[in-house]
Amino acid sequence: MSKLKAFSGFLIISLPIIFLITIFCGINTLGIEVENYDLWRLQQIIIFNFSLFLFLIFIKKELLFFHKKNNPKNITIILASLILIGFTIYYAKSSILAIVDLLFYISAVFYCVVLIKTLQLLIQNNHKFLAYIENGLAITTFSPLYIIFYCLLSYYLLISQNINYTNTWHILFNNIRYYNDTLLPLLFLLWFKPGFLKKESKIVVIISSLYLLTLWLDAARAVWLGIVIGLGFIFFKSSIKALKIPLISIGLSFLLYLFLIKMQPEVASYNVLRETSSGRLFMWISSGQYLLQHYGFGIGGENFIFANSLNIKPPVGHIHNIVMQFFIEWGWVGLLFILYLGYQFLKVFILSNKIPVLLSGGAIAIVINMLLSGAGVYPQSQMAIFLFFAYSIYFYSQNSSLEEPEKSLTINGTLAWRNSLKFMVVIVNILLLIYTVTSYQKINATICDSESQVENIEKSQKQESVEISPSQKSPRFWQDATFIPLN
Repeated sequence: MSKLKAFSGFLIISLPIIFLITIFCGINTLGIEVENYDLWRLQQIIIFNFSLFLFLIFIKKELLFFHKKNNPKNITIILASLILIGFTIYYAKSSILAIVDLLFYISAVFYCVVLIKTLQLLIQNNHKFLAYIENGLAITTFSPLYIIFYCLLSYYLLISQNINYTNTWHILFNNIRYYNDTLLPLLFLLWFKPGFLKKESKIVVIISSLYLLTLWLDAARAVWLGIVIGLGFIFFKSSIKALKIPLISIGLSFLLYLFLIKMQPEVASYNVLRETSSGRLFMWISSGQYLLQHYGFGIGGENFIFANSLNIKPPVGHIHNIVMQFFIEWGWVGLLFILYLGYQFLKVFILSNKIPVLLSGGAIAIVINMLLSGAGVYPQSQMAIFLFFAYSIYFYSQNSSLEEPEKSLTINGTLAWRNSLKFMVVIVNILLLIYTVTSYQKINATICDSESQVENIEKSQKQESVEISPSQKSPRFWQDATFIPLN
């Protein structure tokens, strides 16, 4: 591998690492005063495009998939899926949002392919890259310590001087779930001890205990459920010895949590044992009823904000369940896509023994959390998840046959077919980038004028003939899911 290819590949892997470090450290890399969520989305799309450009130009001339061949049956499925997607987009209340959602997930899939393949190629050509990458991951797992400092400081001030800053310690994460969902993949990476952390078990225990303390304080039920199930899988596949560091960390974090409760009893007023479903159960039931009434046809990507007019309650940016999200929005095609991903997940992370058990358990924890939260929607948690899975799948590919990559992993067919695929991916990413930049500019232009924002949203609602409160700002592609740049 030439130095240019190696540098390009290293840059592709470094971008999500730098992205996550700057987010946890509260650094605004673009220096733009706008919603942090919107800034992260813009950075994410730029990373998608830049990584694809580097990969296709300097590393590999074609994109690789996990299909051995294309036969008439596969072509039929693809054509049928395209017809159903077109039908869904056409009848969606906002075709613009549906198209954007489609472009985004196509781009995200190819970004994951680029990330995974780049990691494999780098390490195959020079094993020293593995040490560099793992050290980068280790540094990334330290980045939430900046938030931990403010968390401990805020509770110290509350206990000692009765000054309450406990609502501000999440720094750039203006929604605590953004922080919780992004922390989860890093927590399991920390427990795996990559790079220079391999012999630093005591440091890992201390740091992970502090991370877990914040999850107790945020009452992150979905994250905790994912951790418990993930650790249960590790125990089932390995032994109690593999759980030594996670269990000690959980025990220490709980003792710290009890200490804070003793010093400040109101800390326990919001905890993981609360009984409400926060509206999730109503959303899932009403969404299921809608699917039954409409024979499984979806409402269109990102169109969940129009739930009121579809008798789905309550209307928010997303349904807090990645499976239901694809099914309710994309119908049978979305369900087929999720089932395919589920089959691959089962084969790679659960049935095989090729991936280290701590990473497999982490993957399960992440999926469980995605079934109960917006972890699969938020840009920063998506990037953490992509990075975690790319690193984990490296171990699977390392223990698999890699002798004939072109034959086993490349889409077979003519050169024209491969060029058509590459052309399609480039066009998808360019269109997504154009949409992102132009709509981001509109958001940025009105961010300081709340009245103007309300008028724009009311105008878009009127044109879409739906009823949604303009004050409601549930996240989806943008922080305000109701934002539709119709002009």
